[in-house]
Amino acid sequence: MQWNRPLAACLLTLMYGCAAYAGATERLARESPAGTTERLATERLATERLATERSATERSATERSATERSAREPPAGAREPPAGAREPPAGSGVSQTQKPDWAAQRQLGRMLFFDPRLSADGSVSCATCHDAQHSYTVGVPVRAGVNGRLGSRHPPSLDDVGARTALFWDGRSPSLEEQALYPIVGATEMANSVQSVAAYVNAQAGYRDLFSRYSRATTLSSADVCAALAAFERTIVSPRSAFDEYYFGHNTLALAPAARRGWSIFSGKGNCIKCHVVSRSNRYFSDSAYHNTGVGVRNDQRDLGRFYSTISVADRGKFRTPSLRNVAARAPYMHDGSLESLAEVVDYYNQGGTPNEELDPVVKPLHLTENELSDVVSFLQSL
Repeated sequence: MQWNRPLAACLLTLMYGCAAYAGATERLARESPAGTTERLATERLATERLATERSATERSATERSATERSAREPPAGAREPPAGAREPPAGSGVSQTQKPDWAAQRQLGRMLFFDPRLSADGSVSCATCHDAQHSYTVGVPVRAGVNGRLGSRHPPSLDDVGARTALFWDGRSPSLEEQALYPIVGATEMANSVQSVAAYVNAQAGYRDLFSRYSRATTLSSADVCAALAAFERTIVSPRSAFDEYYFGHNTLALAPAARRGWSIFSGKGNCIKCHVVSRSNRYFSDSAYHNTGVGVRNDQRDLGRFYSTISVADRGKFRTPSLRNVAARAPYMHDGSLESLAEVVDYYNQGGTPNEELDPVVKPLHLTENELSDVVSFLQSL
């Protein structure tokens, strides 16, 4: 039996997560001062709750057919695969001499992205939580899934998602193909099974026709569904901005005076650029790293962030640095959608975040004036 490596890694994480978490809890008990019992119990409950939400993913992944192939998708950053690459086996559909039509795969992915019938009750599509009119996220903190169930995190924007090396706020998935499976089977999202999804798409003549244009396989597997979704998502690119014209286009008049002052504060006194990195070779305003800014500890149901994926004490409360491109179009903000405006976000960091044991040392009071805060917001609106 040949395993899909990303799925195997996902399964191993789920299988051994509980044991590793127990060990981490013991270390916390030894390293933390007295009086942490209640906090540890709260964090254990949070972990158990997340494990329950992910149980559907584990069950569905273990039931996947051993014959399902790895995604037949062009490599990240490429529109077409290199000559001879990812050649499907002989069978049906594309002939031995016919070039696969990868545009058909992207078209299939787009149709699947907007199809609510991928969910268990036909009510939720990928676009339910990733609205194209809202920078591929939504304007509420959390969007309800099947049967009105709510998760705990705000849907991240899909703008420029093809450039990311890890997916989700906690970075648990290394590829778009693997990431696509989570919401499909997630209990608080689409709550479906891989078998039901495969049966549905194979019953649609239009889907089968598009698939036949780039594959010789006779039927679509769940891996093919995820590959098509990933192919479409790689086409989602943020629009060119005023800052792009200013910074990359060397047009000093592209930014208003307030935005130029805000950029100076952002990259200087405010030190925002420490995490929201931008350079000639990186236009995404993100270091692609994980930081504890205190957002996850502001309520009773503490979200431990990347800790759930790595089971490392050092990762408690850390979340991936999001891109800031087109950021003005995608309120609310933070991993839980708890801040409603850019002004609130800037003020939060000006206050130094929320103190906690693992707070990133770069997060500290900035002592910006009201005018300076306003200028930083103007700059963010130019992205």
